Amino acid sequence: MKLENKDLMNQIGGRLPFASVIEEIDAQKKDLPDYLEYLASSSVAAVKPERMIFVGAGDSLATAEFIERLMDFEPRSFDPYDLIQNPNVAKDKSVYIISISGRTKANIEAASRISRIAREVVATTANVESELARVCTRVLPLKFRKSPGLTPGTNSFTASLLGASSIFGNLPKQLDAAQMIERAKNWVSGISEPSGTIHFVGSGIYYPVALYGYAKVCEFTGGSADYQLVEEFSHMNLFSMREKDSIFILRDGVHDEKASILHETLSKSGITSSLLSFEEKYDKIEQAIFYSIQLQHLALNIALKKGLIRPAFLDRTDLLRISDKMIY
Repeated sequence: MKLENKDLMNQIGGRLPFASVIEEIDAQKKDLPDYLEYLASSSVAAVKPERMIFVGAGDSLATAEFIERLMDFEPRSFDPYDLIQNPNVAKDKSVYIISISGRTKANIEAASRISRIAREVVATTANVESELARVCTRVLPLKFRKSPGLTPGTNSFTASLLGASSIFGNLPKQLDAAQMIERAKNWVSGISEPSGTIHFVGSGIYYPVALYGYAKVCEFTGGSADYQLVEEFSHMNLFSMREKDSIFILRDGVHDEKASILHETLSKSGITSSLLSFEEKYDKIEQAIFYSIQLQHLALNIALKKGLIRPAFLDRTDLLRISDKMIY
């Protein structure tokens, strides 16, 4: 939905455009430090990473793939339907199924399918009373504040990054999410509104966060986007580039030579390329969260500049019906 009269954007039904989304993004200032404190006080039985599997769909697949890379590819990450089709990969493994709602039918079926052969099946969910929680061995709760109504995943995603990472006991000692949010706002204020396809390029451990950025552009703006690894981008996606396209690169550190060269080469060729802000003092989990918050503000900023008053997917009721039928 696009409004021609910009004055109408100031207040819709007594609430600002994207009010619920903004509330959830800002809630991370308190949600993330509080959840970090909760996780630090919780004890989890040690399991060797190579005996673990992480499962998720959508944003949760990005979390699963991040954990796989965080732990040097020793755990495996799977889409739930892949696990349904290949249940024997879960034999004698600890399987963590990440599902914010706990209602996704593929996750529930996967949990049921592997329940007798897996070492344990753990529901990583915000809904501890969900059907997924009931069919799993135990629950790792995700804690964050949820605004009323249907919203794209923001604080739910960053909470899942923390929750899944906590299994290995390598959480950051502290997390200044308020500072991250302010820095993200400053970064996005210098970004011109993309008018073509948005390409997210992720390097190393942060490649799955590029997937997350892609998902937010789809949900917030309904615009065209894709995501790719640094090396693979030059083999494939580069050749679909159009004049008005933009590229956002998530480096795996300030010394990530390949990502830096890609950015410099694209920029010198007149292609709009931007590096997301990287903070050397952050550990890998903090930086993943910082990247995620930047991507949340990027998607929100693009949607507002397009004149949207709420996430674009909410106005595609025909597509929502298909999505609900396939997912729930």
